[in-house]
Amino acid sequence: MAAGPASFLCVVGLLLSSLSWADSYYSVTYTKRSQLKIGMEWIGRRASMLAATSVAVPAHDGSRRYQGRVEVTDKSLMVTDAESRASLPFSAIGKLFFEKADGSISTCSAAFVSSPLIVATAAHCVMDLDGNWHKDFIFVRNFGSSHQEVYGVSCLGIPAGWGDLMAPEAFKHDYAFLKSAQLSHGAALGLSASPPPAELQLVGFANNYYRGNEMLSINLSTIRDQAEMIGTSENPLGVGSSGMPWLSMTTAYSVSSHYRNDEIDIMWGPRFNADTLALLGYVKNDCQN
Repeated sequence: MAAGPASFLCVVGLLLSSLSWADSYYSVTYTKRSQLKIGMEWIGRRASMLAATSVAVPAHDGSRRYQGRVEVTDKSLMVTDAESRASLPFSAIGKLFFEKADGSISTCSAAFVSSPLIVATAAHCVMDLDGNWHKDFIFVRNFGSSHQEVYGVSCLGIPAGWGDLMAPEAFKHDYAFLKSAQLSHGAALGLSASPPPAELQLVGFANNYYRGNEMLSINLSTIRDQAEMIGTSENPLGVGSSGMPWLSMTTAYSVSSHYRNDEIDIMWGPRFNADTLALLGYVKNDCQN
């Protein structure tokens, strides 16, 4: 997964955006002109958004092999109540849409955290396992409800460890923050670097539940015996759930990251820590030190 500065020059639209890398972070900043151009392009893509593919949950060994989950029609996990969708935690959560290096449209789950300007997701939803940046990001908060709203992105940042290390070491850095170009009209989730509770609530979207078009909520037991990772046991979610926040009440402790081929019913996510909070501050400051 090594990705030096040269690999970042493949990003489309260099005339409209800027790239930077420091000891701790890699980031992309979009100009107002670039944001407008991306927004206009998405107007023409509205019909294809519902048919967008989802980023596969990567395997611990860095392969792209995915142990697919069974298609589920369990309506008890669906968040359908309009009043619930209008309040936290559901109102902060949505789908991140973007274009991959091969030109295809793809999605991940994501959420406003810490600020009505900051969106959290998984790093592999921003940069793939080969060190290629995705592009043309938009976040649809409360996707699929009457309250949904679309937000452009002004800058985004990932830990340098995601691009510099090889799996499985990189997965402890599998988180990213994007700064919205507009203030959210809804409240944001909190974010904590404290040890997670014994049970977490996962809220977001997964393709094996109604093709990723319905918001889901599921409570799962937490695996907390590792210093840098958190696990959720008996996790039935897969493709499309990447970046889904792991919550206690309205506070996020991790995001859906990856599985291990010998533990296909356990999803793993990075444990947020002081480095996570430092990256959050960096992105809040327009991706500047």
